[in-house]
Amino acid sequence: MSRQILVAICLVLVFFGMLCQSTSIKVIEASSIIEAGSFVRYEVAITSILEGVVTPTGVNFEFIDIDGTNATISSTIYFSDGEQWDSTTTFDIESGSSTGFIIPSNSKIGDSIPIDGYGNISIEGETTSIYTGVNRTTVFTRYSNSTDSLVYFWDKPTGIMLEQNSTKFESTMFWKIIDTNIWQTQQNDYSPYQNIIYIVIILVVILSLIIYLRIRKKRPRRRR
Repeated sequence: MSRQILVAICLVLVFFGMLCQSTSIKVIEASSIIEAGSFVRYEVAITSILEGVVTPTGVNFEFIDIDGTNATISSTIYFSDGEQWDSTTTFDIESGSSTGFIIPSNSKIGDSIPIDGYGNISIEGETTSIYTGVNRTTVFTRYSNSTDSLVYFWDKPTGIMLEQNSTKFESTMFWKIIDTNIWQTQQNDYSPYQNIIYIVIILVVILSLIIYLRIRKKRPRRRR
């Protein structure tokens, strides 16, 4: 076996060990727990039929207290002129909010969702999408008539609204979640001995290569 082949094998094993180590560190999982201190932030885009009208550009909701199923939420609305409005509201997170901000967790296809101004709308489907960099199971509903249209996407495990797109009399409004701490990526635990095993393997391969090359160098060449 040539020196070049041995060196190549050694490098491949070293790279493989580093790759395995990197992979073990980057494996993540998502948790979904609504508790006091949880927050949700949205970007908001509104197209008005009137020019120069001040419109919301973002909204922040924070769960400041949860007593059983009753949640007290602080909301801040940011406007295009730099102003902001603060308010506090309370509702039952188990039954959901009639604004569509949150629906009962683990709602499924066919469940009826009450939305102010639209009545009861049934969940139409379920899919998987990435929001805030995390893969989430979502449910959605759609509604339309001659003047209005409405689309909602909610996070299935928590019921939190992920996205909303509505049109009413030629004015459109779009919400999309941009940040939250309700679900977050977490590094999986792995054995502290795992790195030691990789290092030992790499050192054994390198040491074996060195010993082999020295023995081959000292071995006398046969004369023909």
